[in-house]
Amino acid sequence: MKPVAYHWDEMKIGPGAPPFKTDKGWLHIYHGVFKTMAGAVYRLGAALHDLQDPAKIIGVLISGYCSLRILGRSTAMCPCCLYLRSGS
Repeated sequence: MKPVAYHWDEMKIGPGAPPFKTDKGWLHIYHGVFKTMAGAVYRLGAALHDLQDPAKIIGVLISGYCSLRILGRSTAMCPCCLYLRSGS
C-alpha cells in the first residue's frame, strides 16, 4: 500500500496488527496520516486484500480521528492490536 494524494492517508501509511486470513481475504489494520492547517491527523484503517494476490486491495474502511494531546504538545498514537477468540 502507498499513500494517495488528497486522501486521508496521503502523508504516511504505518503498520498495525499483522494481517490475518478471513473467508473474504487478508484483513490488514493500519494507520494513516494526513496534514491539516492544525497539524497532522492520524486515523486507523482496515484494508481487505485478495487471498491469492495480497497486492490487490478489495476494499478500505477508515475510523474516526485517533490522536492524543500530551503536555500541550500534539502527539499521535494509534494502538493497533487485534484479538481473535476461538470459535468467533
